[in-house]
Amino acid sequence: MEKPVLKFWSHDLNRPLVDKVHTHPYWQMEYIVRGGGTRVFDRNDAPVELKNGMFVLIPPLVPHRFVRIGEGTETCSFKFTFAGGNPQGDILLYSGELPFFRWIGGEAERLIAAPLPVLERNRLLEYLLMNILDYTSAASPESADETPLLSRLRDLVHSRGRELNVCVAAEELNLTVSQLKYRFAGERAKAGLRERSVKCYIDRLLTELIESYLEYSMLSIGEIARATRFPDIYSMSHFYKRMRGCSPSHHPF
Repeated sequence: MEKPVLKFWSHDLNRPLVDKVHTHPYWQMEYIVRGGGTRVFDRNDAPVELKNGMFVLIPPLVPHRFVRIGEGTETCSFKFTFAGGNPQGDILLYSGELPFFRWIGGEAERLIAAPLPVLERNRLLEYLLMNILDYTSAASPESADETPLLSRLRDLVHSRGRELNVCVAAEELNLTVSQLKYRFAGERAKAGLRERSVKCYIDRLLTELIESYLEYSMLSIGEIARATRFPDIYSMSHFYKRMRGCSPSHHPF
């Protein structure tokens, strides 16, 4: 995936805003930390109230405007260039209830609050944007038939990493372990999965998540281990070698 290049970002706290409808040549991502009456208006000037934790993705040249009443609002705004995606698309909204976006939101807040040099912070924010764009991009042929259960498991792997096992997944999905295994067995054939168990499916998704970090990020192996919730670098290397037959540092990216 093409790497996004951050052009501008801001962290706005209790700042009123009444936009006019406008366009610009950049991609724009808004993270609603606290809504407080924040609304986005699309090209038809139809309002959508934004709730805490939501993300708004606006392609280049799409008419839009924002309204914030000020008190009780906190938002983060990012403008960036990106060669991929559909520049003719509409405004896209993503719920903060999704585990992936809960994780991304928390990471964004930590990065903005951290006492980091400007270039280092921007590099890490670009990495978060890349993860969002990768997550929201068109489904691959393998995932085109992904069922809601399989999609939810993917979200859980992205947010919980190595902490996720079959028992934790069942609890997150409000199912018993037996119910989860039964539903997985019914949906794996429909989606054309090669994995015959929930554990094998989770392990494959976790392996692919590690490879996404290796391919797209500038994080070290140790930082990737922390991001994917392994207790240490050795545990992640052992897991990856079991799955792929080589250590992460020797994978041909």
